[in-house]
Amino acid sequence: MKHNSSVKDKNALIIGLLCCCLLIVSTGVISKPGLFVSRADSAGFSAYAPARVQAEFPFTTGITTQVIAESGGYYSYSVATTQPNASISYVLNSSDIYQVLLTITYPVPVSGEVYWSIGSLAIEPEYESMTFSNQTTVNTFIIVSAQTYTPVPTAQDIANARDSVLENAISNFSQAESAAYAQLQTNLGTILLPYGILTVAALSLSVFAAIRSVMKDRKNDKDTGDQI
Repeated sequence: MKHNSSVKDKNALIIGLLCCCLLIVSTGVISKPGLFVSRADSAGFSAYAPARVQAEFPFTTGITTQVIAESGGYYSYSVATTQPNASISYVLNSSDIYQVLLTITYPVPVSGEVYWSIGSLAIEPEYESMTFSNQTTVNTFIIVSAQTYTPVPTAQDIANARDSVLENAISNFSQAESAAYAQLQTNLGTILLPYGILTVAALSLSVFAAIRSVMKDRKNDKDTGDQI
């Protein structure tokens, strides 16, 4: 019986120590200000290059960032630290997959929210937020897949293209018609010129014959008068 009692006492002591350890961990480590890591969206975001990404958070000047482009794509960023919030804006210029890493530090524990926004041409902006509580260091990152934008023609674009094609066709037809008419006139002139010369010659001969006939008649009349 004494042996059993000793074993029970040891078990109780071990259980008590474990409970104390759990209590220390739960009250000391989890509530202690320190490193907080969050990924905004595990699936990432899709956008067209150049994509614009912005993170806004409670005011601080302790801002560190790193952008990792899978294929070496170009990017730029700028930081704005104006009370009551601070922000950092990125421009992802190339078609690539980007990991945007952001570390925010505070001199004293702070609670707040990191608010991400992702926007680009032809896509509605996307938003993601993460909250943190009683932290001095906040790490967060997102993944953005920026693609080349290929515009899809609208009904108006198609109508404008059709009208342009028709206008060009009509203009080309008018020019061809004018050229054909001018050539026709030239060809007709070339063809009719000999006939014109012959006509003028025939008229000239007719006139000459008529004049000669008149002159002959007058001469005959004169000779008759002299004889009388």
